[in-house]
Amino acid sequence: MNRKIQMTKRCIREALFECLKEKDINKITISSLCEKSDINRSTFYNAI
Repeated sequence: MNRKIQMTKRCIREALFECLKEKDINKITISSLCEKSDINRSTFYNAI
């Protein structure tokens, strides 16, 4: 796995933890994760 994808995954993970502080896991959307991690949806789907 290249370093860029690893960094993206780390950003997504950190965004998830931030969202979990604010709301229930069932209420977290891909859009909110992308917004918090400052990536677009296609980048999100390419990284996972």
